[in-house]
Amino acid sequence: MDGILLIDKGIGISSFGVLARLRRHLPPGKIGHGGTLDPLATGLLLVLLGRATKLSAELAAGNKIYEAIIRLGYSTATDDREGNFLCGGHFPRVGEEDILRALPEFLGRQMQTPPQFCAKKIGGVAAYKFARKGLRRDLPAGEIRIHSLRPLAWSAPLLHLEISCSKGTYVRSLARDLGERLRCPAHLHALRRTGIGEFSVRDAGTLSALENLLQSAPSDFSSWLSNGKHATDHFNPRLKSISNRFTGSTDSAKGKLIMFKNINNPPAI
Repeated sequence: MDGILLIDKGIGISSFGVLARLRRHLPPGKIGHGGTLDPLATGLLLVLLGRATKLSAELAAGNKIYEAIIRLGYSTATDDREGNFLCGGHFPRVGEEDILRALPEFLGRQMQTPPQFCAKKIGGVAAYKFARKGLRRDLPAGEIRIHSLRPLAWSAPLLHLEISCSKGTYVRSLARDLGERLRCPAHLHALRRTGIGEFSVRDAGTLSALENLLQSAPSDFSSWLSNGKHATDHFNPRLKSISNRFTGSTDSAKGKLIMFKNINNPPAI
């Protein structure tokens, strides 16, 4: 079984957890994903099956679109709401005009310092393992690019943003750095990924919906996956080319980029 399943991941489950649950229902074979999502985050997760796993690096390198809620007023050890309180506790006078002036400073190519709690390796050891012991390490900044920052709502102390950015961007770091720019501690309160490259969360289905389909009619699901009307003819030319590459075929009847599409109520941000 070869293809790409578009999953609208709920909160509280890791990307690996999604794969583990799907393995219980899918035929034996390779399975992977095209870009991880933290348990705190919801939204688009590309699950890759069979030969499509060869596309993991290419799909993960695509531009990402997120909706983020940043909370101003205090910072945390993890730069998100799950971390221990660091400093703050009061909300200084920050207005919408202050935010609108600050946001353009974060556009374009830049060097960004990762959060202390991240998977970056230091001497072969993940940084979060040091952070859990209360040990701070100097993490090298990485080059990223933020294409756009669009304010969606501002209701103090919560700022709702749409972010278009490159691979390797830590939205937690953006929240932290924006707070520093506004002279107000801040952290990431909620995160939802809505796009990866050409793929949109609008075309995704929830994990539970997919599991129900697999449990109720796995044979029908396999037939659905191999049905051409759910595959390449619904994608743009670049995605058709990707489909043909991973199948080794230029015949649209053989080269299928399969998409699980089941519109339903998405998880809340």
